[in-house]
Amino acid sequence: MITAAKRWILVTLFLTVVVNSLNAREWKSADGTKTFHGQLISYSPPDVTVSLKDGTRMKFNERLLSKQDKRYCYLANRVLSNSYPNIPFKVLQVLDYGMLVNEQPAQNPYYTNEFMMIWGDFKNDIADNETYNGDIYWAGSYTYKDGKGYERTIRSFAPTLDEAVAIWEYRLSPSDENSGKRRTPKLTKESLSSSGTAFAVTSNGHVVTNAHVVDGAQKISVRVGDVFVAAKLVAIDHQNDLAVLKVDAATIPIKIGAGDSVKLGDDIAVGGFPNPEIQGTSIKLTRGVISGMKGMQDDIRHYQIDAAIQPGNSGGPLLSMSQSVVGVVNARLNDTSVALATGSLPQNVNYAIKVDYLMPLLRSVEGLTEQVAKETYASDLSIGQCLERSAYLVVCKLESE
Repeated sequence: MITAAKRWILVTLFLTVVVNSLNAREWKSADGTKTFHGQLISYSPPDVTVSLKDGTRMKFNERLLSKQDKRYCYLANRVLSNSYPNIPFKVLQVLDYGMLVNEQPAQNPYYTNEFMMIWGDFKNDIADNETYNGDIYWAGSYTYKDGKGYERTIRSFAPTLDEAVAIWEYRLSPSDENSGKRRTPKLTKESLSSSGTAFAVTSNGHVVTNAHVVDGAQKISVRVGDVFVAAKLVAIDHQNDLAVLKVDAATIPIKIGAGDSVKLGDDIAVGGFPNPEIQGTSIKLTRGVISGMKGMQDDIRHYQIDAAIQPGNSGGPLLSMSQSVVGVVNARLNDTSVALATGSLPQNVNYAIKVDYLMPLLRSVEGLTEQVAKETYASDLSIGQCLERSAYLVVCKLESE
């Protein structure tokens, strides 16, 4: 069995990473005088949340970290959003530098019948055609030729977060050093991209999403109809994880509701584009209730909701049954990190920033609140129709730091 207790050695060019059973890395303060060991849980600039070796959590501002640790947070957070805890898979073929596997359905809440590459040196531990379970961390794509000579590209993963981040470090800035050594995997240079959801607040192209969706992006695109349109970042609020984009296209706005109308237990709906590379690019709707009037550690800025969300839902509208936006979906307890920190999976624990914290950002954009006030809204639409018209897929190409 593949467990977190085993020490894996990743053979990737000149880099070898070995981690302990808790996958706890060493962190350093900005001045280099203090260190501690812990596992990253989440990074929502400027906040960093780390699980310490004794199981407690620590939240702090990124300004306390070294430049190297900030870069690690940036890459690790992207990795965690596409990673899976304790996933079952069948080994199809063990290679010199990894193994080709097929995801299995038994006791697997994430099952999509995906074929994957898992990097590492498994020749002495793993057998073809057997089934194993393991935590896997997203490490970009892998291209190979199948038995019929056809080229296939699949997602690749690593057995630890640190190994996945190391692979991304190389992908973003590859080196020719030792490139001729035997058993060296072919790691192509890739852009670190992300996707999320946005919703329109005006008819002339203003859309709202999360700051973390677009943070660090070299290029932002919003799909309007069947066409991706370049988007410009016009306002951002890192503290509350909100951003306003502008596209040169007509959009259909959703009405912004009153935050004080929301009560514990109210029915809500969420619209977004989760895992578009797997689930497709049509809007997905999930329903639930307001399960908490405060967020993690009683953060008053958030609602806790039990509507299912996945990577790609970030920035989507949280709708009341009157079809008004009462929040912006911006966080979920990351399954992989929580499983490693607590030994159990979170069950429908998700968060949305309250609409009250969006209004100051809209007011910061000249003329935007006046435009919002002029908008009219159809009253004869279902919630699904409302989302189909007014929610948009956001795709970003990201910088490495």
